[in-house]
Amino acid sequence: MTTKKNKELGQRCWKKFTEALGAPIQKLREEYEEEQHVTQELLETKEKHIIFVLHGIRDYGGWTGDLREDIGRVATQLQLPIMPKVVTAKYDFFSMGKFLLSRFLPRRSRHKYVRWFMDQYTEQIATFPNPNSKVSFIGHSNGTYILASALEQYQTLQIHRASFAGSVVPREYPWEQYITDEGRVETLRNDRAASDWVWVCSQRYSIN
Repeated sequence: MTTKKNKELGQRCWKKFTEALGAPIQKLREEYEEEQHVTQELLETKEKHIIFVLHGIRDYGGWTGDLREDIGRVATQLQLPIMPKVVTAKYDFFSMGKFLLSRFLPRRSRHKYVRWFMDQYTEQIATFPNPNSKVSFIGHSNGTYILASALEQYQTLQIHRASFAGSVVPREYPWEQYITDEGRVETLRNDRAASDWVWVCSQRYSIN
């Protein structure tokens, strides 16, 4: 069902899309200069290690802030030459039932958060354009699904190190392809509880 809010958002997006195709560049710069997410002044050209921390279902991600502080504290103690930037991106809470039924939803609905994550990833890459900058990922539960899906859908996604906790990614997921063949993931660590029933259930569902 199309809501009034979604309709208005679609109209604004269409307006900007058509303007980008036909309006003079100078006019666009003058009109949208203050709305740019990443300006030349905000760019950091030094090498950076960006770490995404993504929570799971039935979770508002409150713990991600504590983890960000822990990472910063350890990095300071180790006197790392490149201090990491920890991005604790958060998305909407949703129930276990919605998660288990998500495989029956239209592809567009299921991958809303994957597109959202790639927007976050792209913005960070644009902010730190140094070719030696790296992106790592820490994900719990549905956060692991989001990264796995993004790797399948976006060939430009590159991950330095990935750490999964309570993963919901199927056993048959083609990690060898992304790690060994394509080199888009350098290192993967996966931690789970021996009796994690969410993990057991997830093995029955495909990532798509």
